[in-house]
Amino acid sequence: MITEIKNINNRSYIKNSIKEELQDLKFNFAHIGTMYLFDSIYFLSSKNKYYKFSLESDVYPIIANRYGDNARAIKGSISYAIDKMIEECDEEYLMKYLYEDEYISDELINTKIGPKKIIRAVLKRIKEL
Repeated sequence: MITEIKNINNRSYIKNSIKEELQDLKFNFAHIGTMYLFDSIYFLSSKNKYYKFSLESDVYPIIANRYGDNARAIKGSISYAIDKMIEECDEEYLMKYLYEDEYISDELINTKIGPKKIIRAVLKRIKEL
């Protein structure tokens, strides 16, 4: 029973941490893609090798099955949510968040930010908590 309570509290803590991280990045939870991204991060957070994954084969099909959609629609919705977040989020904050320990060059700034980069950055932060 105590183990069950700890697991429930841990799951709630992880979910809240993910939500806070996505809100800090200015993701809009009104976009279904943000919920798909949230669920993707939560799913990967429970894996031992959370840093080694393929979105197309390991994540999108599971999220698609959960929502009764297809993997292509999941990918498109997440990409849309990311594009909208990029419009809202401060560029300097976003670059520091995503490339915490790396030198940020002009070339890096002009690189398209994909779901995998965001997922890994959020997972890194919540795993450090």
